[in-house]
Amino acid sequence: MTHAGSETRIDFNRSCVPLVEIVTEPDFNDSSEVRDYAKKLQQIFRYLGVSNADMERGDMRLEANVSVRPDGQTDLPPYRVELKNINSFRFMVAAIEYEIKRQIEALEKGEKLTQETRGWNEEKKETYLQRSKEEAHDYRYFPEPDLPELQVGSIKNDLPELPAQKLERFIKEYGLASADTRILIEDIELANFFEETAKLAISSNIPVKKVANLIINNKIDPKGPEPMDIIDDIVAGQIGAITDDAELEKLVKEAIEENPKAVEDYKTGKQSAIQALIGAVMKKTAGKADAGKVKEILGKLLRQQ
Repeated sequence: MTHAGSETRIDFNRSCVPLVEIVTEPDFNDSSEVRDYAKKLQQIFRYLGVSNADMERGDMRLEANVSVRPDGQTDLPPYRVELKNINSFRFMVAAIEYEIKRQIEALEKGEKLTQETRGWNEEKKETYLQRSKEEAHDYRYFPEPDLPELQVGSIKNDLPELPAQKLERFIKEYGLASADTRILIEDIELANFFEETAKLAISSNIPVKKVANLIINNKIDPKGPEPMDIIDDIVAGQIGAITDDAELEKLVKEAIEENPKAVEDYKTGKQSAIQALIGAVMKKTAGKADAGKVKEILGKLLRQQ
């Protein structure tokens, strides 16, 4: 379903596609926890191959129940507001944060909040009322007699390696840093591409960390080169590789001056921003810079600013 001005358009192409709705306990305390949980679900769906979980195509939608309570209160509030049919992680975070603020302001004014469903208006950056929400008994739920009980215990043995397991194995098996490994396993295609390349590296007596650094720093698309191409690039890069500290520092300073946004992001706590700066240096040197030394010099120069 998409909204265009005063029109609502419905795409019936998914009419016969099964829907799975995952409902959690009220275990989240802020919007970042909701975002991280939803992203992890999306990653698992893709690892399992059960869905593309593409938000823009409607393969996955987000909904959140939001209610607030005074500090120290342990019982759940007697109401909840459902934010319905949101199609991006960014919109979900914005909608939750707006709704928390709206509810707090209403309660401070002495207003009574009730069950309701609200949508998110991205243009106005605010939630809006869609309908008052009935209580559960108003829906008149009843068991479906034609649906048999589903036994899921044995399915666990047939599941492929999931992201958390792959993260732990890559760190242990390949000696990679946790931050680098999280980048490599974010997408199942990238994880498989890295591992195939890593096995070739091991057989060629090339450190796996060099493979990881090249893939991460150059943002290699797993649908592009073949794993052997990466090995060839590493071998070629070892010939005439730039390791001179003075030369590397000059290039690092240029990258810092040319990428103020990445520098600012790094200073505000986004550690991953340093990868963009490393990538800028690697681009200047056609991948021949020693990535480890580049990172070390970057850290030193950024701390001095």
